[in-house]
Amino acid sequence: MLVHRVTQHGGLDPPTADAQARCLERELSPVPTAAAVARQIARHACRDWGIPDAADDVALVVSELVTNAVVHAKTPLILAIEHEGPTLAVAVGDGHPVTPWLAVQGPEQSGGRGMVIVSHLATSWGVVRTVLGKTVWVSLNVAPASSEQAAIQRS
Repeated sequence: MLVHRVTQHGGLDPPTADAQARCLERELSPVPTAAAVARQIARHACRDWGIPDAADDVALVVSELVTNAVVHAKTPLILAIEHEGPTLAVAVGDGHPVTPWLAVQGPEQSGGRGMVIVSHLATSWGVVRTVLGKTVWVSLNVAPASSEQAAIQRS
């Protein structure tokens, strides 16, 4: 799975052939609209993969990771999303070596809570340094929709 490939091989290796796994990978530019594009990609993937109830959480995680990459790395980035069974993994690779951290922010501060939000939604998360920078990965538990609900969502 994606998290295994990222953590074991230090980056976003190509997925192995597995009929049960669904995966996508997109390159994004470090522009202000990247997070919105990434949210749309995540929502469409959740719908197409029969897990529409997970779309809000997945879109929020993707948005936070992409926003961090755009704001801090300012390099092209790669968004990867993979779904297999009850697990969905998200990885964002960028060209900046500094890793994100959980910041404690006061109520008067308007930013800096992204990784805290990600941490609350994720079953696990981590960072792998790569030759070109880093990859931040997140694993989420997702429940597939019933076949009837999935058919309604696709129509």
